[in-house]
Amino acid sequence: MTDMPPPPPPNPSFPQPGAPGPYQAPGPYQAPGFGGPGFGGPGYGGPGYGGPGYQQPAPPRRSGKAVTAMVLGIVGILLCFLGLVSILALVFGILGLREISRSAGARTGKGMAISGVVLGALGLVAAAGFWIVVAADIAGTTAVGDLRVGDCVELPEENEDGLVARLETFDCDEPHRAEVIDVDDLRDGDEDFPGAAEIGERADAACRAAFDEYVGVPYLESVFEIFLITPTEDTWDSDSEYVCLAFEPGEDLSGSIEGANR
Repeated sequence: MTDMPPPPPPNPSFPQPGAPGPYQAPGPYQAPGFGGPGFGGPGYGGPGYGGPGYQQPAPPRRSGKAVTAMVLGIVGILLCFLGLVSILALVFGILGLREISRSAGARTGKGMAISGVVLGALGLVAAAGFWIVVAADIAGTTAVGDLRVGDCVELPEENEDGLVARLETFDCDEPHRAEVIDVDDLRDGDEDFPGAAEIGERADAACRAAFDEYVGVPYLESVFEIFLITPTEDTWDSDSEYVCLAFEPGEDLSGSIEGANR
């Protein structure tokens, strides 16, 4: 009896059914462990790409009302006669403080707003003082164009431009420096301004003639002297009147000099 040859060995290229193949073993590209880098999705805690990143809060901004209040307060002090500017400084300062207090830190400039309020208040005080002085200066004075014969006045003060706009007036029973003895129009018809020299000559002649009648003695024999206020080229078209004052040098007058005969 002949022996049977043994079966050939299995072909290594074709694994037996049920036997593990050479590529079933875990390779180096197995799913990453917890926290390791992968290609399917970001690992736990890694940066994402879907939502926006964390945004920083906007920095606080200075209140425009506070800045305006401080600027107006400074202007109100420099131009104290403009009381309206100081009032605006107060208003903007108060509005600025209110805006800052309600902004929950989003607005700054509280110090500037307070400065505006303080400067605005000081500006109002200065404006009030200024206008009180102006009113006191105007009170008791009369515009030259409104003076009439017999008014008792202060002599005009000398100034650089030689112009006189107003004179302080008194009751003639009070001490005063001069008295109005003549007011007259120097215009001859519709003539243009004839020049300062011509106006001076006309005024002097008219004043001397009025002096003799008012005081009672000729001018050259009297203790009184005359002071002329004459129109200028700028005032000629609207007011061509002159004013003649009589005064006693170095002495105050008491009572009227009309008919004084001295």
